[in-house]
Amino acid sequence: MVKNVLVINGSTRINGNTSILVNKIIKGSMNTGVNIKLIELKKKKIADCIGGYQCLKESKCSFQDDMTEIRKEYEKEYGSSLAI
Repeated sequence: MVKNVLVINGSTRINGNTSILVNKIIKGSMNTGVNIKLIELKKKKIADCIGGYQCLKESKCSFQDDMTEIRKEYEKEYGSSLAI
């Protein structure tokens, strides 16, 4: 069975120490049968929360920004909604 791992890098620096470590981990797991999807938040457009609470009522945000893609990836891998 192939395992999937979703890596979310929240570092503000694209080529900083966190990115270096994340890339080394991904490279180290390349021949292990693990599929890794990397999402770098610095490259995404995510709006600030306005407190509409639609996410709690309907499990989706009223904004349609890059967080929608991240939420879908999370739900695909882990089968539950990502309500923060």
